[in-house]
Amino acid sequence: MHRPYYKTQELIFNRKAGVEFVSKIEDTVNHIEMKPYKSSSGKSSGVTAYHLGSDYIIVQFNSKEIYKYSYKTATKKAVDVMKKLALSSAGLSTYISQNDPGYER
Repeated sequence: MHRPYYKTQELIFNRKAGVEFVSKIEDTVNHIEMKPYKSSSGKSSGVTAYHLGSDYIIVQFNSKEIYKYSYKTATKKAVDVMKKLALSSAGLSTYISQNDPGYER
């Protein structure tokens, strides 16, 4: 499944999907600090970092792709669940892959 929200370093245009990716994470998210994510189970996770906002969560995956899930795109319930999972370091990647919440494009 191909669904990146941000890409680092270069500006990429995905003409097929009609999505423009943003050149640098820092420019896109106003120099936010991503918190490292390490699964509390000790197993490897598809998520490497996250950032919590008042009505969104930004998630970075092992692939270096970063997605922003907001109340507007993923629903308040889904974002609140993802925030809880991120803070407890348990099940965030699994939740995202099983529920496929909407993300900003």
